[in-house]
Amino acid sequence: MFKQIINYLKEKDWIYTSIEDKTVIILGISGKNGKFQCIINVQKLDKKIILFSMFSSNIPENKRVGMAELITRLNYEKFLGNFDMDFETGQVRYKTSIFYGDSLVNDDIIDNLIMTNILTMDSSLDGLMQYIYGELTPQETYLTMVSANE
Repeated sequence: MFKQIINYLKEKDWIYTSIEDKTVIILGISGKNGKFQCIINVQKLDKKIILFSMFSSNIPENKRVGMAELITRLNYEKFLGNFDMDFETGQVRYKTSIFYGDSLVNDDIIDNLIMTNILTMDSSLDGLMQYIYGELTPQETYLTMVSANE
């Protein structure tokens, strides 16, 4: 599966770094709304692929409870993936994953996993930054994000 994802990335001409002994791939993404890093972790024993898009700023301590509310609101409508936050560091990320078991995974499935993740993080960057540096409540920020994506 690791090699299949590498081949997918090569076909797309994406620049990446791979750590083969850990089956990890790191991508720098320059999206429409900003830059962020993605980490693809292929867990061979568990037969899972996990993709994280890392928000570029750690959330200030005084904004973490509100950010938890904001990402909970964002997660409610998601069917593939979710936002999470490390309360100790303030790191926010978006995670998509699949358990592939003995199934054949084609490039369409890989593309859906990766692009859903990247597009979700990219479309959320402005709202997340707006909450961190603005004066809106989590609910107001959420409503602004939803209306911007309609």
